Amino acid sequence: MANDKLTAQQRAQLFASMTRQHHQMIGTKTIQGGAQTVEFTIPKTRLLQAIRVYVSGKINVKGSGSVALNKMDIYKSIRNCIVDLNNGFRPVQISGEHAALLSMLGPKSEMWVPSEDGSTLAKCPKTLAASGEGTDNEFSFYLDLPLTTNERDMTGIVLAQSQETLITLGLDVANAAAVINNKSGYTCEFTTMTFKVQTVTYSIPSDQRCMPDLSILCVKGQKSDVFTAGQNSVNLNTGMIYRKLIMKFENEDGTPMSLDNLTGNIEIVLNTADTPYSIDPAMLRAWNKAQTGVDMPEGVFFYDFSYQGFLNYGGARDLLDAERVTFVEIRFNAAAGGKLTTVSEQLSRLVAG
Repeated sequence: MANDKLTAQQRAQLFASMTRQHHQMIGTKTIQGGAQTVEFTIPKTRLLQAIRVYVSGKINVKGSGSVALNKMDIYKSIRNCIVDLNNGFRPVQISGEHAALLSMLGPKSEMWVPSEDGSTLAKCPKTLAASGEGTDNEFSFYLDLPLTTNERDMTGIVLAQSQETLITLGLDVANAAAVINNKSGYTCEFTTMTFKVQTVTYSIPSDQRCMPDLSILCVKGQKSDVFTAGQNSVNLNTGMIYRKLIMKFENEDGTPMSLDNLTGNIEIVLNTADTPYSIDPAMLRAWNKAQTGVDMPEGVFFYDFSYQGFLNYGGARDLLDAERVTFVEIRFNAAAGGKLTTVSEQLSRLVAG
């Protein structure tokens, strides 16, 4: 049977029986100070499913007293994680904080919330110690940057074993003050930061009929929009299929926006007339807690359109198809102005069909 006669589902079944998983470390790099980029080149071998990053370091804080952190602040030390395929596509381009939030939309959501004792995937004090001469605070965290929709389904997997492809991972380190949200009266510096990177790849089947479908990319990105008090409409990008959507509401000073400041339903509107989602913020937050088992950070709400009893492991029934619509927007009412950051996971078709 010719390869082009097989469906994507048939190729996925054949691939599962004719490949093998590989976990390989690709390097370690250490830096001092922030506001710089650390880059890793991914080996030209096999099919790339995910990149994993383990970060450890010390942040030195100078100031008159200790500084309390919000739930996910330590992840802000990575301003941007970029997976570049060197062909015009960047399937991953999100901050460390937003990568962690996306990872919470899956099994064991609680493991991504920082803990003081290291019982979760991020170890960090809830309050950073500070002094006039500067005090070091140790931290560590783990980031998962999958190129596929999940570990079961290989949609989005990328062929790394190609002379035409050069895959790189760029980790844009923020200024250390970003971790404490640029709090006035304090000076921060990363004394040291170490990055360990691992790849998850799958061997290439000898029979081409067993190759997975490579015609779809799973794209993770973010965008921010400023809004004013009153009714607001924020446009989302069209042209792809939304699989997950996270909404992070902040006040004008950068602090999380409370439920009290969101005074109407949060709606997702397609082409003006179609409003498949219109939910009160308190109800949506409760539903998100029911799905994850934990409280999302204040001001953060999400829709996992793949959810069918399990986050990230349902089906395609409810995916939000924005390929053929004129526009998609989020509508909401706010008691005060602020900023809305949307973090999305979308599917992009590389080949029509």
